Amino acid sequence: MPKSTPIIDGKGVASIAKNLIYLLSGQGVYFVTRFFYVIVIARVFGPQIYGMINYGIAWYLLFLPLTRMGMEIVLSRDTGRNREKGDHTAVVTLALRIVSIIVVTVAYIIISLLFESDPASRLMVLVFAFALIGRSLAFWTGSVYIAYECNQYFLRQQAIFRSLEVALGLVVIFIWREALLVVAIHGLVWCLEAIYGLVIINRRVLVLRLEVKFADMSRVFTQGFALGVSMLLMGLPYQGPLVFFRHVVSSGDILGQLALAMQILFILSNIPFALRGASLPVLSRSAIRKDGKDRVYAETMIRFSLLLGCLMALLGTAFAPWLTIQIFGTRYALAGDLIGPVLWLMIPFTICQVLFSVLLAWKKDFQIFFGALIGAAFFVIIIFEAVGRYKAVGAIISAAGAMCLTTFYFIFLLRKYMAIDLFSALLKPGLAVVSTVVVFYSLSFAGPIVAVGGAFVFLFVICYWFECLTPQEIIWLRNSFVWIRRKVSFLK
Repeated sequence: MPKSTPIIDGKGVASIAKNLIYLLSGQGVYFVTRFFYVIVIARVFGPQIYGMINYGIAWYLLFLPLTRMGMEIVLSRDTGRNREKGDHTAVVTLALRIVSIIVVTVAYIIISLLFESDPASRLMVLVFAFALIGRSLAFWTGSVYIAYECNQYFLRQQAIFRSLEVALGLVVIFIWREALLVVAIHGLVWCLEAIYGLVIINRRVLVLRLEVKFADMSRVFTQGFALGVSMLLMGLPYQGPLVFFRHVVSSGDILGQLALAMQILFILSNIPFALRGASLPVLSRSAIRKDGKDRVYAETMIRFSLLLGCLMALLGTAFAPWLTIQIFGTRYALAGDLIGPVLWLMIPFTICQVLFSVLLAWKKDFQIFFGALIGAAFFVIIIFEAVGRYKAVGAIISAAGAMCLTTFYFIFLLRKYMAIDLFSALLKPGLAVVSTVVVFYSLSFAGPIVAVGGAFVFLFVICYWFECLTPQEIIWLRNSFVWIRRKVSFLK
């Protein structure tokens, strides 16, 4: 069907850009502090204990969507449409969040006691319950910042508490070298962050109160329930590899190798998470106006996800094995070999999050649930056989297959609802990526530098030749670089 191509500019882009910068700056603080923290923990405790710590984090994060139940999405959509309605929804979601935290934490403790038989592992998992409580409330404060597009508070909050966690954790590590104390610090800092965020919101954003009607709580819960379950299902291919690998294979050194490789995904995934949060209020307004800018946004982000994801994955494949040994030591050599395959997950993961936000703006909650269910069911079906045969690589393959299934289903939905141009958005950059990978492996005999350099040159040429980027996107990139250069010059 014929369609015009609206130009994304003005307040919408300014809002997304401003809030994305704040969110990514906050995540940048997380990235830097977490990177050095991971190095210390991995080297001090070794693969086995490091793997158990990350298994515990992955385990409680599987329960986190159940405390959120899609409430932050309902809040962003309501606030994006009407500020007064958003104020009321924010208060309702806080009351609901507190109730859900109590219920889910009790369920988490009971299930953990049933699944964990080793006393040391059981104690560690139970201590993570404090992290579940604090992180859920802290995420609520983050959802308010996103919905009200005041993410400067998020940046400040991340800078304070991620740095505090690292500082306290390092003190504990160097004095006592006790993993359980590191876990306790993790939970304590998230609880402190939640308290700080609630105080800031009450002073700067809106007045908090818990006097809400049951009918209002029922309305928000009904709207968010399907989304909450969907986010839980989408979290299975994301956090599930460590959890299933731990129970299918072992909790030995290989778990630590997989955990270290997956850390790359967990850290980088904050970029699409931030993009989803920053874009949702703007996309909600675009969905009401039906101006087509959400379609342009989806097509643009699919292209960039494919091309940038390919660059990251090839860099990881070429240099991660050597860098991992240099940074973490020879004990983590296997993790270096796994980082390349893990980085390929960023492509379906990012596209999935982008399309998820567009479908959220269109209120296609049931369709989102069905797509998440397809991916989660596929993951659960194949993970046992894949891990049994291929160990850590099998866990990565299972996650990739599940993410791709959900992503393709979301693409099918957007093709149906807004007729996105799959040829320019998916086919052309997809062919460029496949061709680049062929060139990379064809040149691998000459060494990683030649292989990466040749592949990057080829990708640039083929993107120019086949016009993989639209003129509007090229202008947007050029203006972005100019804006960044001006900001850097101003800081100097």
